[in-house]
Amino acid sequence: MKLNTKILFISLTGLGVMLLVSLLATSIYFNRIKGEQIEKSAKAAQRQFEMAMEAKKKVWLTNALQVAANAYVKKAIQENDRQLADNVLKRLGKTFKENTGFKNVQVHLIDSNLHSFYKSWAPDSYGESLGYSKGYALVKNTLKPDAAMEVSGKGLRLKGLFPILDGDRFLGIANFEGGLNSLKRTLKPHDIDFICFMDADDLSVAQSMKGKAQVARFVLNQKDVDEEYWAYFQKPGIINKILDAPFFPGQGVSEH
Repeated sequence: MKLNTKILFISLTGLGVMLLVSLLATSIYFNRIKGEQIEKSAKAAQRQFEMAMEAKKKVWLTNALQVAANAYVKKAIQENDRQLADNVLKRLGKTFKENTGFKNVQVHLIDSNLHSFYKSWAPDSYGESLGYSKGYALVKNTLKPDAAMEVSGKGLRLKGLFPILDGDRFLGIANFEGGLNSLKRTLKPHDIDFICFMDADDLSVAQSMKGKAQVARFVLNQKDVDEEYWAYFQKPGIINKILDAPFFPGQGVSEH
């Protein structure tokens, strides 16, 4: 009787070990599949983001071209006439508002010395040096347009930069700029959400962003934010997890 009991115990123990190994193998398999699905979804989201960003850059450059090619804009810069610039850009802004999806056009004119000449959102503010901008310097040196994300006084912005030329003579730069809220709305139908941050070290340039919501060393750089997603980012350790994500160098994709 004791012998039978002992054999039965050994058999059950063996079954338990087999079951444990099976569960472990299954767990590893499904975790691997889950990891692959997350990576696949993340790469798909990355592609959608890149496509939307490239499309937005083309639109920004097209709009900047229209400003840079305007004869009255050129005249305003040549004659140092900010009132003329104000009149012209207000008319352009009205045209954009009535005929496109751009309801709040923001245009910055920069002179040949890379100083602020005219801001559509702050006509009485001008003259400061913009030498910190690599984008402006690039356009001045190459006389070619460029579109890129760059820190400005209003935070991290998407800029469409087009040289303003009189023949081959460099007069300045037309900067058609904006935030990323419209890009967020473009991606929403694809079930893609994102939050845009800027490094707190850039607050020396983006002074208007001081006092904005911050996580670790990053400052929230947009107004239109999904509350649930924003709450997720504020959890301890989430930012570091995203920065360490293996999916994309320089960009993190969260599993949420």
